[in-house]
Amino acid sequence: MSTSYMIGDFIWASDIAKDRKEKEKDQQEQFLYLMYEHQLYHKIIQEQKYALRGSTLGCSYGTSYSLLDLIQDHGIYKGNLPVLTTIDSGKSNICDFGACLCPESNYAGRLPMTEGIDKNGKTVRKASYNKYAHICIPMVPEGSVWKQLDHSIMAKTCAKGYAPMLVDSAVLVCQYGGIIRIIEVPQTGTTQESGDVAISPWLTGFQGNPTKAGGTSIDLKANARVQLGQKNKVETGIYGIDWYSYEPALNKNVVKQYSAAGKNLEIGPNSSGAYVNEGGRYWVAVGPEIATPGYNNKYPGQQGTLSEGHFKYGTEVDVVLKHIQTGEIVYVQTIVGDVKGHTYPDGVFQTGDPYPHSSNAGEDGSDHRNGSYIEFIGSPQNQNGSMSKYEVINIIVYGRSW
Repeated sequence: MSTSYMIGDFIWASDIAKDRKEKEKDQQEQFLYLMYEHQLYHKIIQEQKYALRGSTLGCSYGTSYSLLDLIQDHGIYKGNLPVLTTIDSGKSNICDFGACLCPESNYAGRLPMTEGIDKNGKTVRKASYNKYAHICIPMVPEGSVWKQLDHSIMAKTCAKGYAPMLVDSAVLVCQYGGIIRIIEVPQTGTTQESGDVAISPWLTGFQGNPTKAGGTSIDLKANARVQLGQKNKVETGIYGIDWYSYEPALNKNVVKQYSAAGKNLEIGPNSSGAYVNEGGRYWVAVGPEIATPGYNNKYPGQQGTLSEGHFKYGTEVDVVLKHIQTGEIVYVQTIVGDVKGHTYPDGVFQTGDPYPHSSNAGEDGSDHRNGSYIEFIGSPQNQNGSMSKYEVINIIVYGRSW
């Protein structure tokens, strides 16, 4: 048998067979539910989302994001993505978060310290209060699960019976002290196998890795570039430096070489204001080691001159990018329209130092000390969009297109 009582303008049922404490507990839950619905209705809070494969994770002591993975799903999907549970908290689900900035004093003598060089040979960022730099190796105790308040919906798992479905408000504690959280849940039904990616209002990339064959991958000189960012304390990009910058005008030697070859091709700008060639490749300025792979060894004793005769404008280059948060791989098709002189000594990224016998010799290169690999020629400089959310993972040079 039941009776009823009022909460504001709402009538709630109550079982008279329950004792006073049970009734009070029911009322408290009903009050909380009503408050939650009220806050949802007025958009004070956002409705919880279930965590899906590919959700973005962050750690309170990490310097980058990673993606939540799931090797074997539980047979529950939202759209085309599997839903995770609270037991999906092992090393097969959680990847690293770049550098670990946890104070060494928090775990010294209790846990081993990690090294400061990541799997790609890059020196990771060091916290100012630590003696050493450390890579992130998440360490979650065996048997630990994601902590969350919502246990209302359970899923049958292959390994451990039923477990609560994982919500985006859940947290996981690393033994090094970091709090791992779900930053963003991917939208379902939007994943494509291939297609265009709008990186900025004027810059378009393509999903996945380039399909063009016969290219040469460039040594990115990652360690030297990270050191440049640390030395100059620049605060943009994943390593303190961005992969791109801008150049205002196309090198006149491009036009000369096109004319000498009997070409009269479109050099830009396109409808979005970006300078492109007739095939839609973006005109860029790059270092001599990208414009002519092996340049520093190819012209011994002359590499300080950056002679125009050493370079073939019109060389096609694909720039492969990785989204820092989601891990998405895209590539941008470019074409060489100038050679960057302030890239000494490696010739790959902007160091601010000019080649010693080039036309730039003796110049103050402080404005060029930005670590960029690619300078977009004549493109809109105030419409960066999501460009800074990517890092370069490969640069592939194919040679001249004509």
